Amino acid sequence: ADKIKCVPYKKQKLEKLYSKLNQFTIQENGVNCFIEDLLETGVKFFVLPHLQKTYLDGAAFFSGKNPVVVYTGRYKRIDNFWFTVAHEIAHVLYHLNDENKFVLDNLRDGELNAMEEEANELAAKRLKHYEILNYLEPNLNYLTTTKVEECSRKFEIHPAVIIGKLAHEKRVSYSNQNLYNQNVLELISKQYKII
Repeated sequence: ADKIKCVPYKKQKLEKLYSKLNQFTIQENGVNCFIEDLLETGVKFFVLPHLQKTYLDGAAFFSGKNPVVVYTGRYKRIDNFWFTVAHEIAHVLYHLNDENKFVLDNLRDGELNAMEEEANELAAKRLKHYEILNYLEPNLNYLTTTKVEECSRKFEIHPAVIIGKLAHEKRVSYSNQNLYNQNVLELISKQYKII
């Protein structure tokens, strides 16, 4: 993280970027555009390969005066990427301080304390989880790709994020995640990867 050059951190710029996170999920080359804009707020970002025998999805900490968000690639799905990044940014904005100098996250089955619950809540809000569930509730017994894509357009959110949320809530089978998901590690520019 110390080797990454970055502008000074501006919390207000990060809050503004965070408020429109969902729009990047559907944008052409949205992953890299978001990372570039994240760096412009003064937040460093990089991808680490998944560390064998660990359960880490992401991390947030400070490198000097700049916050850092790390994505591990434990799960390579694009919906996982967006949720992990949204979760880690919530930690940067609301939880990193002199007492909490870093956060290491296992988002699948890690400890759920008040701080983790709040980060999950904020990430869910940014990724329109509640709107998705409310909109699709009447159709969950027979959910079609047409309805998922309609929901995607309405809430400006990638269909993979919609299916990922529904699978997490056990409303659809996890096997449905293959419909829209991509290997996010193939989408992220090489310059953001630590090999």
